[in-house]
Amino acid sequence: MKYFDLHCDTLSKMAESGLDFSSEELHVNAGQARLFEEYYQVFAFFTDDTRPLAGIEKKLEKAALQFPKLRNVTPFFAIEGGGVLQGDLKNLDRILPHRPCFFSLCWNGKNAFACGNMTDPNRGLSKKGRKLIELLEENHIFLDVSHLSDAGFSDVTRFSKRTLVATHSNARSVCPHPRNCTDRQLQEIFERGGLCGLNFYPPFVGKEPEEILRHIDHMLKLGGENQIAVGGDWDGMTPFPGIDGINGVPFFYEMTEKTFGKSLADRIFFNNAYAFFQRHALLK
Repeated sequence: MKYFDLHCDTLSKMAESGLDFSSEELHVNAGQARLFEEYYQVFAFFTDDTRPLAGIEKKLEKAALQFPKLRNVTPFFAIEGGGVLQGDLKNLDRILPHRPCFFSLCWNGKNAFACGNMTDPNRGLSKKGRKLIELLEENHIFLDVSHLSDAGFSDVTRFSKRTLVATHSNARSVCPHPRNCTDRQLQEIFERGGLCGLNFYPPFVGKEPEEILRHIDHMLKLGGENQIAVGGDWDGMTPFPGIDGINGVPFFYEMTEKTFGKSLADRIFFNNAYAFFQRHALLK
């Protein structure tokens, strides 16, 4: 099968632990990547909002060098957490050479630009946050709203002119976790031609992996047939028991295919994300 995933934390885990891409300790690794005929993966570089990460350029360069050139793997890069800019908009220039496709204004905490929904859902964007949106859009970087507060999301809909993505979030109506998107948020993303990547972290899904089907069904009812994708959150979470990495993806695919058919399963696990990247000239 072909697989396109919008979010994993593998690069960050590699940088922190010293592991390389061959390590079986990683949810995403060279051995498991061979399961797929084609494998496109967005590797997010994570920053905790409460501890801004210094030396981001060197860490990004080192992480990228660790990544091998495998025949079937196409990597992309993203920034998870605006804290990486250390409150200074000029620091965005230090990130641009690494060509991130996605950028989230915050993680779960609060920084100079925005606030995570886990901290304060009623705290919106700062003036700097609104300016950062403008700079990201000027540089053809898509805003990732997965961690953003509800008030921040509302601000984004007013100040952002471009397509939005939620790289690793599910439907809050199905599983009432604040990290999931409300119906209105999902509709806004879908109406703008964006993507919502299904997250396989159990607290965002439900008690059983089969419950991911309920999220898919709900998003379909909201008009997301061409916008539902996958953002597994590998190496950034503890997956369902027995699923220790991307080797569990075929299992999720088979559940989806049995319920919704092969055409839709192919869209969710590859075609929708691939079409988005193709449409926005993000493919190399």
